[in-house]
Amino acid sequence: MRYLLDTSAYFQGRLNAEAMLRLKELSADERLTICMPAMLEMLVAARNSRDWLQTRNALALLPRVELSDPLAAVDLHGALAQRGRHRTPPVDVIVAATAAEHGLTVLHYDRDFERLTAVSGGAHEWIIPAGTGH
Repeated sequence: MRYLLDTSAYFQGRLNAEAMLRLKELSADERLTICMPAMLEMLVAARNSRDWLQTRNALALLPRVELSDPLAAVDLHGALAQRGRHRTPPVDVIVAATAAEHGLTVLHYDRDFERLTAVSGGAHEWIIPAGTGH
């Protein structure tokens, strides 16, 4: 199984030893991918320019996947709106649409992906069990 890394899983990997080990294993096995919106979201948390550059270089080692048609995210957002869930964070919508297009499992620590993948038809997996992280 191949995974698309969400920001929530990335930050758990910085805070939780179990999550960090999981990310290292998936990365070493070349089963972890990233998309540009999530990468930008991860870089926002950099403490300074040095930290930003180190984070950027580490994330750039992951294979990147992107939506071939950005309207797929808009359409997923519309499907959420029909269910009254259109206030889902836009980057989460893009991540879920990207994962669905490429047949990837979203690796996350965010309940939004349970709802998103139920609508997108994609798959999701918690990096560590819900409620056990920070």
